[in-house]
Amino acid sequence: VFSVFIVLLIVVINLGIYGIVETGVASKVISTISSESFTFKIPYREIEIGKNIEKIIVEVPRHCKLNMRSEKENKIIFSGSANMEAENKEKAKEFLNNEYIITKSSGNTMYVSFLDTSTYNNRFEDSCPYKFNLSIPEGKKVEINGEGNSLDLALDSIKSDWVIDNINNVKVRLGKSIDVKLEASVYGTEALGGNAKWETANIENVEEINKVKGKLVYGEGKNSIDIITNGEVEVNTLE
Repeated sequence: VFSVFIVLLIVVINLGIYGIVETGVASKVISTISSESFTFKIPYREIEIGKNIEKIIVEVPRHCKLNMRSEKENKIIFSGSANMEAENKEKAKEFLNNEYIITKSSGNTMYVSFLDTSTYNNRFEDSCPYKFNLSIPEGKKVEINGEGNSLDLALDSIKSDWVIDNINNVKVRLGKSIDVKLEASVYGTEALGGNAKWETANIENVEEINKVKGKLVYGEGKNSIDIITNGEVEVNTLE
C-alpha cells in the first residue's frame, strides 16, 4: 500500500510540474526573479487644441498612474515615465513606444487616449509601469474614464465641469481660490479622506449597499466635479 501511495504521489508531482511548465507560470516566475528595474522618460509633447473644441474626454488605460492639472493655455501638455522590469536594459527597451498619447477630434469634442499596456502586462499582471502627466485647459469640459489605477488631480482653478468615472483611487488638490462644487459617490464614508470637511448622505434608490455621496462646496460652486468610483477619494485644500 505504501509503495502504491509513493507512486501516486510521484505521478501527481510530475503532472503538477508539467502543468506549470506548459501554462508558462514557470517562465514568468524565472523572469520575475531575474529581472531588474529600468526607468525611461516618455517624450514631452504639446498638443494645440482647436478653438471649436468644448469638451475633452480622457480614456485612462489599466496599469497606469495619471497626474493631471488645469492649464491656462489652450493646449494639452504631456510627459511621463515608464518603469520597466526586464532581464536587461535592451529587453526593457523592447516595451517602449514612440507614441504614448493619441488624440482625435469629432465635432466639438477631443478624445485623448494612451497606448495599450497589455503587451508589457502579459508578463507582470499587477505591475503599474506607466506614470503619465497631463495638463488640460481650465476652460474645457472634461470627462475622465477608463480603468486607471490612480488619478492625482491638481486644480488651482477651473472654469468648466469635470466628470471622473471608474478610476480606482482619486486624489484631488484644490487651490485656495477655486470656485467649485465637488460630489463623490463611493462605498462607505471611510472611502472619503483628505483635509476636506465632507458633507455625506446615503444615496437613495440604488441597489448597492452602503453607497454614499460626499459633497464639498468652495466659493459659489459655479463649476462642478463629479466622481464615481469603487475605490477611495481624497481631497486636500491648500491652506
